[in-house]
Amino acid sequence: MNWFFSHLLKTRRLALCLATMLLVSAVMQPHRVCAEEDVLSGSPVVRKNLMYRAARHEINGMIGMTLADPYVRNVLPGVRYDYHLFDWLSVGGRLQVGIPVVTNLYNEID
Repeated sequence: MNWFFSHLLKTRRLALCLATMLLVSAVMQPHRVCAEEDVLSGSPVVRKNLMYRAARHEINGMIGMTLADPYVRNVLPGVRYDYHLFDWLSVGGRLQVGIPVVTNLYNEID
C-alpha cells in the first residue's frame, strides 16, 4: 500500500511539472517582430547595368596543356578575341600555339 501512495505522489509531481512547463511555455511566447520591408523590394533584379557588351571588343589571354600523349606534352599559350555584335551575340576567334615538351618516358625510348 505504501508503494501505491509513493507512486501516486510521483505521478502527481510529474503531472504538476508538466502542467507548469506547459503553462510557462504558453505564457512566455516570443513576440513576433514585424519584418521591415526591404529597401530593394519591387526593384528590378539588375540595377544600373553598365556592362553592355554591344559593339565592344574583348581580348583575353589563354593557356592550356595536352595530357593524353605520354611521350610529348604540348603547352598551348594563346589569345582569344571577340567582337560583340549585340549584348547577347559575339563573333570571335582563338589563336593557340603548341610548344612541345618532351617527357622523361620519351628519353628512355631512345
